[in-house]
Amino acid sequence: MLRRMLASLVLALGALAPSLASAESAKPILAVMKFQDETGAMPQSVDWEAIANAAPVIVMFMAVKHLPAIAEKLLAAGRDPADPLSIVSHAALTGQAVIETTLGLARDLTDA
Repeated sequence: MLRRMLASLVLALGALAPSLASAESAKPILAVMKFQDETGAMPQSVDWEAIANAAPVIVMFMAVKHLPAIAEKLLAAGRDPADPLSIVSHAALTGQAVIETTLGLARDLTDA
């Protein structure tokens, strides 16, 4: 399972190139988070302000299901609605898809 997650991360980072290219270099370049707990629910004990300010690029695993709520929390914690957002679903699988938008518009996505 770890091998598949790492392979997915590498492929997802390749798809995130536009977001990475526009990132500031003064902070760590990215933060990697898993946004589902064992039950499939969004974890409740997340420090959204810390995540919002950790790095210019946030890589989120298992986040599509909760993307509108995650976007709302990151925006409330200070992220810019104009921040570029690339959504990679089914990474490393035949059905891989990439959607590019902004964090502000992610609130309106219901099925990526």
